[in-house]
Amino acid sequence: MLPHQPHDHSSDHLEQGSKDELHPLLRKITENLKLIGIVIGAIVLVAAGYSGFTVFKQRQIAAAQNELGQILTQENPEQAAQAMADFLPQAPSFMRQGVRLEMARLSMEAEDYAQAQNAWQGLLDSTPSGDPLHTVATFGLAKTQRLQDQPENALQTLEGLRGDIAEPYRQFLLTELAATAEAAQEWQTAIATYKTLRDAQDTR
Repeated sequence: MLPHQPHDHSSDHLEQGSKDELHPLLRKITENLKLIGIVIGAIVLVAAGYSGFTVFKQRQIAAAQNELGQILTQENPEQAAQAMADFLPQAPSFMRQGVRLEMARLSMEAEDYAQAQNAWQGLLDSTPSGDPLHTVATFGLAKTQRLQDQPENALQTLEGLRGDIAEPYRQFLLTELAATAEAAQEWQTAIATYKTLRDAQDTR
């Protein structure tokens, strides 16, 4: 029989110590892996959601463009203008200015000046004052007001352009101001504006 070998308790202590040190490390690695997994999962979900949102928006835009194309093929300007008015609330934001402009044009063509006025006013309210479209909308609004026998309102609308009108539009503004002042029986304004127009032509 082999003699009994004494058990080395020191090796037990070393092994136990190694396990005690290893467990917190393993726990930390596991926790980190879980955290990384959660973060990656969140990124994937966000990316998938964004991709789905992009596809949804693309489909919306395609549907809106298709509907707009169908409206523009209508031959009756009154019906087309009304279709534009119905389409406007659901139109993508980047289309709305064009829709308002086309609605105003069609309404003018159909001689529906009340609807044209609403379209011009909407365009005016949603366009910065320095934008050329703001100037065009002001002229359009004043014209519809004058055509609805509201020359005083039209004159007030045009007067708002005097201060910051761009040079290419100045002569047209003065012409419209003079005619509108005359229609409103604002004789002094009409005469003064006609004089300004004449002086401007004399200096050319």
